[in-house]
Amino acid sequence: MTEFLRDLRFGLRLLVRSPAFTATAALLLAIGISANTLIFSVVDALLLRALPVARPEELVRLVEVHPTNFLTWDLPYGLYETLAARGSSLSEALCQGDADVGLREGGSTERVRVNLVSSNFFSSLGVSAQLGRVLTPEDERAEVTGAVLSHNFWRRRFQGDPAILGRTLTLNGRPFVVIGVLPRQFNGLTVDTSPDVRVPVTAHRWLVDPLEDAVVQADVRLLRVQIFGRLRPGITLERADAENEPLLRSTYEDLLARESPKLDAGARKVVMLNTRFRLEPAARGVSALRQQFSRGLVVLMAGVGLLLVMACANVAGLLLARSAVRREEMGIRRALGATSWRLARQLLTESLLVAALGGFAGMLLSYACLPLLVAALPPIRDRAAVVQPLAAHIHIDIRALGFAIAATLLTAVLSGLPPALRGARADLATALRGGRTTTKRLAGGGLVVVAQIAICTLLVAGAVLLVETLDRMRSINPGFDRDHIVTFTIDPRMRGYKPDRSRLLSSELLEKTHSLPSVDAASIAGLALMRGTGVKGTFGAAGTPIGRNDFLNTSLNFVTPGYFETMGMRLVAGRDFTWSDENKQTPRKVIVNQTLARRFFPGEYAIGRRLGGIGPNGIAKPDSEIIGVVSDARYRSLREEIQPTVYSPVVNGFESGFILHLRTHQQPEAIIAPVRDALRSLDPELPFVEVRTLRQEVETSLWQEKLLAALSSIFGAIAALLAAIGLYGALDFAV
Repeated sequence: MTEFLRDLRFGLRLLVRSPAFTATAALLLAIGISANTLIFSVVDALLLRALPVARPEELVRLVEVHPTNFLTWDLPYGLYETLAARGSSLSEALCQGDADVGLREGGSTERVRVNLVSSNFFSSLGVSAQLGRVLTPEDERAEVTGAVLSHNFWRRRFQGDPAILGRTLTLNGRPFVVIGVLPRQFNGLTVDTSPDVRVPVTAHRWLVDPLEDAVVQADVRLLRVQIFGRLRPGITLERADAENEPLLRSTYEDLLARESPKLDAGARKVVMLNTRFRLEPAARGVSALRQQFSRGLVVLMAGVGLLLVMACANVAGLLLARSAVRREEMGIRRALGATSWRLARQLLTESLLVAALGGFAGMLLSYACLPLLVAALPPIRDRAAVVQPLAAHIHIDIRALGFAIAATLLTAVLSGLPPALRGARADLATALRGGRTTTKRLAGGGLVVVAQIAICTLLVAGAVLLVETLDRMRSINPGFDRDHIVTFTIDPRMRGYKPDRSRLLSSELLEKTHSLPSVDAASIAGLALMRGTGVKGTFGAAGTPIGRNDFLNTSLNFVTPGYFETMGMRLVAGRDFTWSDENKQTPRKVIVNQTLARRFFPGEYAIGRRLGGIGPNGIAKPDSEIIGVVSDARYRSLREEIQPTVYSPVVNGFESGFILHLRTHQQPEAIIAPVRDALRSLDPELPFVEVRTLRQEVETSLWQEKLLAALSSIFGAIAALLAAIGLYGALDFAV
């Protein structure tokens, strides 16, 4: 130990006397270690870390598997009751359902996300409150309904007020009493999003969509929830699926008959034949970013790993050059009796000091850059296209710290071993005579430089490809005018509007905004474009069989007349919608895109043809008549292939949420204030949920490509710098 401390002191003195070398080596290692620590922190948070709940390894989630392996997980509450009462392979079941409601306070209203949770939700997960208490079974029967706030919502909306307990929140016009605040690390069973408020599932009758009230209030078993459970010890997923499938199918068939009484028995039979239930592991929770970004994270992890190897090789080259300068010193120490192991240990100690400095600087750099990386991640949209704030807990915890320490030790060995071995094998006579290094001895260093340039070429080429991919994605014609359209998302349910009042609001708002002098065209749609999600249905040409591979083969949208003019889409055949086209006509009048016309009616004239959804024996019904064909347009994102699309008319106003589309000849941002005034004149307390230009929507839809291109470009530039430094180090060693 004494000799080791002496080596440390000697090494520190040498590093202090060579500040340029010390700073360069430490900075190189800091960049490599910081990049690895940052990406590992994201990988750990999204891909590796288990949920912060009791016994996460037991958790499973129930999903419905449709043809083409499409998964859904919003399932009837009745299935949860079946699993809770009769699921022998599960020790317990729990559920959570989502509702977007209006929080009214003072003269303002804002939309918040509420989770309707089962009575055993918190007790099953082993979670207690940071303030107050969590929900219990007694809260389902209480006269005043309790509510538990998430930590982020408590900090954001109420500034972390410790006196929040006992305060009344008005959700959808109904009072709820705050009984607790949850810990910061707890997002529930999701990783990257978190609801604002959690209430008992019995509160559904006040919070669910008013359009569903008649059905759901009559039978709570039809409420849509996500269902989770805990596997009993020794039970495999395959065995649990085999035991639960008959129970679930029987219950689901009964619920389907109650939910869709107009669906004939033949169609229900087809649905049941094409559906099965499956349990999947949920120890790491549910994550939208994991699904979208997992491949990109693996690529980035490999890239920063190569970056660290390059940094180690560069530092090794610098240490080799430094050891060449100190050859006479090593010769003298050998002459005084130092062994090869003693010299190697001294050089390894010095490399360990350099690595320690680099590791410390890398951790500081990681803490400084982590907020920038988290800020680059976008808000997340769920399948209903509702924006959810990012709540992923990406931080440098003990796992990331352990990874950084391991990377530092590995760096010390990789960068210190070559000079230590060379110094230990140094020839005494040659060193004392001041002999030169031969070309043969430079071969190893040359190979290292060649390897660095090869890695650099790989990283730079990857960065160029990703940047080119982003550029090509941006140059794709989306099929609509992205530069002159602003979208305004309105949800009248936030103010408790009934369908009649909501229809009146949408009609009046369209009329008011269309008359604005800066507006060239206006329309309303039920769904917005470029938000990564939408509504799909299963369609076919009337009278043709619909197979398993046709499941959810068509995108849907509901629009007012003038929508295609507003969006800059061309009508290529037939006619546009008019205000006399009732959306409840039989057959219903629809407009389809070119892709649908080509796929359903190849080589034929589509105008006047019929199409529809699945009917008895799997035959498409003649529900809809095509009156027009419109040019193709991208729906969910630029990366998605254009899908068959059916547009249905809405002429009497929208009964719930809708998106107002306005086309202008001015800068799109210039019309936002006048439109806000128009809405305020109709309802001063109803806000816009979102206001976005289509240019913003397109750019946001490319966030994954943009982030990968930016990070890979940064890493490629660093790799080029490291390769240049490595080449300099090799030449310096040669000289």
